[in-house]
Amino acid sequence: MKPKVLAAACFFSAAAVALFFLSRRFPKTGTLETLFVTALTFAYHLDMRLLVGLLVRPLTPRFNPRARWFRPRRAELRLYRLLRVRHWRGRIPTYDPALFDVARVPVADLARNMCCAEAVHAVIAALSYVPLLFIIPFGAPAVFLITSVLSSLLDCVFVIVQRANRPSVLRLLDRLKKKRE
Repeated sequence: MKPKVLAAACFFSAAAVALFFLSRRFPKTGTLETLFVTALTFAYHLDMRLLVGLLVRPLTPRFNPRARWFRPRRAELRLYRLLRVRHWRGRIPTYDPALFDVARVPVADLARNMCCAEAVHAVIAALSYVPLLFIIPFGAPAVFLITSVLSSLLDCVFVIVQRANRPSVLRLLDRLKKKRE
């Protein structure tokens, strides 16, 4: 997944730059400006995701999986059952599967990695609405609203998976601690 995301980010960033210059060179062609705005929006969403991951990832050792922020509420747990998260959570793609490999990653680190992934996706979900500012210079509010909402909802799915999985990982961690004692 990582190589595909990096390649897509590079492609759309380069396309946005090229289309910007082309749309300035041939201003009467509205198609070039439309393609520029589309490439710019894709580039923003991909580059922002990579940047947020790079900035939040070093904080992983500081995350406390038992902190109040990371504890799912009872209503959340009911929602996860209603959404049947248990049935589809294994089908969600992972940017870096090595961080969540139960066979290789210690359980305590796995729980912190889950907190980090949740934090990354929560920040990304919030930042997904920044392109709404593009409405001012470019118009087309429906396009920016739809892409922002869909992008945010996509990242909320990843947050839900992390929050739904973490209690079972913490129970496993507790069992392992009891076994050692």
